[in-house]
Amino acid sequence: MDVGKGGNGAAGTPALIEYIDLGTTEYATTTGGDERSVLAASTGSDRLWLIDLQSDTLVKSARLPAASGVSSFSGGGGRVTGIALDPERREAVLSAWNGFALVDAATLEQKRAIRAPAAESFKFDAPRRRVFAPFYTCASAFGDQGTPSSACDTRTLAGEQMAEGMTVIELADDSIYVYPDPAAPAPGSPLGGEPDAAAVDVSTQVVVVSSERDGHQNVLDFARASFDRASMTVTAPARRVGEYAMEGVAIEPGRHLALLENEFSSTVGMLALEPARAGNGEIKMGIMPPPPGSGEGSVWENLGDPHGIAVTTSLSGGRPVGFLVNAGFTRVARVDLEKLQQLGSSTADMPDVRDAVTFLQVQ
Repeated sequence: MDVGKGGNGAAGTPALIEYIDLGTTEYATTTGGDERSVLAASTGSDRLWLIDLQSDTLVKSARLPAASGVSSFSGGGGRVTGIALDPERREAVLSAWNGFALVDAATLEQKRAIRAPAAESFKFDAPRRRVFAPFYTCASAFGDQGTPSSACDTRTLAGEQMAEGMTVIELADDSIYVYPDPAAPAPGSPLGGEPDAAAVDVSTQVVVVSSERDGHQNVLDFARASFDRASMTVTAPARRVGEYAMEGVAIEPGRHLALLENEFSSTVGMLALEPARAGNGEIKMGIMPPPPGSGEGSVWENLGDPHGIAVTTSLSGGRPVGFLVNAGFTRVARVDLEKLQQLGSSTADMPDVRDAVTFLQVQ
């Protein structure tokens, strides 16, 4: 898709460049890449695909040994739930049922595996080679032979079982730290119920983790984090923002804005990170307009798991924009984040935000 194509706002504009044939009936659900290539993987398959962006063609595919099992979450799970690419080392990080796999981005050979609780939607801080991996329902992950995940024994500072939380993995030495919060209402769930997704602002080191069950955003200040090698725990100042479920999150690094979305609904939100880190966070929410040509009474429906959400500042003009994919895979919405911040409301009476939206047609 040409995600920078202008014009027509909520009326929609054709943006499809072409489809890329993967050479199989297996399908991709997650991608990671840079300006040279894209790696694709799937919740429904253990296959990886390498796509060259100069020719928009498939150049290689391979099976991933680490994807020999299936994770399970509230609205999804599967073989591979996410990919991130380290562009300097040409190394891909993939989340699987029993942790993470490190893969050579050129040969697609698995270099090593890191045992950790399965993550539904992790984020990678490439400059620091650091993985932020929220987890829950770890006991629902099984290998193809019915073997349960071996990575579920995560503990609080008091030694109690942590049913849901976050691990932080340092890829420099593959060390795994657990994030505890003794001040949390439930130490066994330090980030709230079902910590669904993470996002990281690489420049400020602010990390946002969404709680699906409790409906708030955890804003963690990792610029002031403390890593304890003795207990293999990491702590960081934390704030909780919002009371409405927004599972998907992506951070725009220039203006330090977090784009939020509620899966399977029309709700979208915006959180300015600097006030949130200081304890003055406020989520501006709005309702997406219906996509053009969808019929009377139709509504926009955000994609479920894996979340179809992203941000960029690299388009013409340098304005921060976000992208949402609809559940029918027929539209991508490009959202002007600054306009969304102005149009949204912090109350339950959420306005229509069509003036911030351009629909890009993929069919």
